[in-house]
Amino acid sequence: MTTLFNGAFGWIMVITYCFCIGNLEEAITSPTGQPFMQVFYISTQSVSSATVMASILIVMIAFSNLTMVSTSSRQLFTFARDHAVPFSPWFSDVPEGWDLPINAILTTFLISSLLSLINIGSAVALNSITSLATTGLLSSYMVSIGCMIWRRCTKSPLLPSKFSLGRWGLAINIVSEVFLVVIFVLAFMPGNPNPTASQMNWSILIYGTVALSSLVHYVFRGTHRYEGPVAYVRMLEQ
Repeated sequence: MTTLFNGAFGWIMVITYCFCIGNLEEAITSPTGQPFMQVFYISTQSVSSATVMASILIVMIAFSNLTMVSTSSRQLFTFARDHAVPFSPWFSDVPEGWDLPINAILTTFLISSLLSLINIGSAVALNSITSLATTGLLSSYMVSIGCMIWRRCTKSPLLPSKFSLGRWGLAINIVSEVFLVVIFVLAFMPGNPNPTASQMNWSILIYGTVALSSLVHYVFRGTHRYEGPVAYVRMLEQ
């Protein structure tokens, strides 16, 4: 239900925004540097109203960034606890009395802050780096659903779960996987044909570098030290 409600309200928001956007070229070339602020002004014809609306959105973005930093730091801490990343002991350290992975939180916040400064020098470089989040999510979905397809095709038993797709599970998984593969490929495409260096989508380079370095780390170090969460669950059960 959460997905349905969010999707429905998001669709309404997109339609409303597109209806109020007016002259697209005017919005893109706005002196504010942010098209959404220009759209607010076009819709309200009031600087004060547009400022209030933009301020609300900026506050929402700030709070969402806090939740993303919190989530990312917890992921870093979890992987470090499983010895899946370099400097695992330092990232997984929880100072006594804090009950928080301070090192993981500060590292995540610092990296996020430094990455945002790239926009000062090159917007293309920043877009290529931030697009890694999209392709990374798509990759995780593809791997997860691919494993489900493999287990269903090989008649392997699935782990107990609260939600089940029933007999349509395999068909839904295959359709989802095909859709993700198409979107994954398109995510690396440039926005225009015959792009110049400044118009090129360099996210494939960033993605390839991260994937290759992760693979090298796993082969030479991770295979000897990594202990997934399943090992902890089995340890608790025993």
